[in-house]
Order: sequence, then C-alpha cells, then structure tokens
Amino acid sequence: MKTFLKNYKQTLILLAAIIIGAIAGLILGEKATVLSPLGDLFINLMFIIIVPLVFLTISTSISKITQPKRVGKILGTIVLVFVITSLVSVLIGLAFGTPLSVNFLTTRTVPSAKNIRIILQNFFNIYIIALYP
Repeated sequence: MKTFLKNYKQTLILLAAIIIGAIAGLILGEKATVLSPLGDLFINLMFIIIVPLVFLTISTSISKITQPKRVGKILGTIVLVFVITSLVSVLIGLAFGTPLSVNFLTTRTVPSAKNIRIILQNFFNIYIIALYP
C-alpha cells in the first residue's frame, strides 16, 4: 500500500482536488465562481508544462532513432493518428453540435451572403491580423 501511495501520490491529489471542486460547485452553486481564477491558473500552468513536455519527449525520441526507415514509419503513424483523430472530432462535432445548436433549432434558413461576408471579415480580423500584425 505504501508503494501505491508513493507511486500515485500526485494522481490521487489531483483526483481529490477534482472531487472537492465538484462537491464545492454542487454545494455553493454560483458562489463557487469566486474560485474560478484558481482553476484558470491551474489550467494555464498545465498548458505551459504539458505542451512543451510532450513536444520535447517526441522530438528527443525521434532524434535518438538511428534508422531513417523507422523514423519515416513513426512520423507516418503520427500523421495518420492526427488525421484520424481530427476526422473523428469533426464528425462528433457535426453529429452532436449542429443539431443541438440554438440556431439550428430555432431557424432553418441558410445564412445570407451578407452574414457570411461579416463572418469571414471577423475571422480575418481576429485570426489573421492578430497573428501577423
């Protein structure tokens, strides 16, 4: 039992925090939003740590491979898994997101050209200009 607690200490602490947060949300309701900055801080710290860790793990693993043929197989597998998971997420989004959206339930009209133009302008202004000033 000691080795179990020693090996899974961080995981158990994380699960306990999730359970405590869920209970606090159920009991306190809207008042629990006071704790929202702590959750946002935790999520942002996880992104700061996890994304570089995964990138460095994959890149160092690939750099240690001495056989070029194997590197190609691994990279091909990575691209294939990425494409498959992207397709699955798109299909789930289309299957569940579109019928459940408020727009779909209230109106079934095709957006006008003016609305599409406004949407594309907003996309351009937000993403393209913000990324490449």
